[in-house]
Amino acid sequence: MARLIDLTGQRFGRYTVLEKAPKRASGGTYWVCKCDCGNVREVSTAHLRRGDSRSCGCLRADTCGQMFTTHGLSKHPLHKVWEAMLERCDYPNNKRYRNYGGRGITVCDEWRDDFKTFYDWSIVNGYAEGLTIDRIDVNGNYEPTNCRWVTWKDQSNNTTTNRYITYGNKTQTLTQWSEELGINKTTLRDRLESGWSVEKAFTTPLRRTKHD
Repeated sequence: MARLIDLTGQRFGRYTVLEKAPKRASGGTYWVCKCDCGNVREVSTAHLRRGDSRSCGCLRADTCGQMFTTHGLSKHPLHKVWEAMLERCDYPNNKRYRNYGGRGITVCDEWRDDFKTFYDWSIVNGYAEGLTIDRIDVNGNYEPTNCRWVTWKDQSNNTTTNRYITYGNKTQTLTQWSEELGINKTTLRDRLESGWSVEKAFTTPLRRTKHD
């Protein structure tokens, strides 16, 4: 078992680590961090050490304010896409965080701290109104090599439900595995999106409700 490195007192961007946070049911090690602006957040070890989280959000706000003064892009549709992407990866209170940041999915540094870089990449790589940003590998991060602009229909075909999954010597869609295993497709999808291995998701028995 790997030895836990104590991050107490260390600085990461605008964060100062105060103490180790209580253990979470979802696993992973989190730290209570105080931002220079005064806000306190719980941040995972991985996000701190990789530089994925460097402030409570005030750093991004400051960066945006300076950028928009120069580029005037605050009302561009891509800004809302960028904001939503960061929030579902960085903010535990976001209703979609469980399936993104909660699974370890992050936004690359070059996009996180500079909207203009994200904007330029999007324009060059096929962005048009009505399209949505899609991760080619649904378990991968938001970064230039793993993202593309597609229609909502195309994105719906790139979900955990529709991916082909190999288990043993057989490859099938999640729907097909659901039928074969006798486990509800939603249950299998939730297990995989929560970070379970394919073997654990497919072999863990369902909890049975006791009846009198």
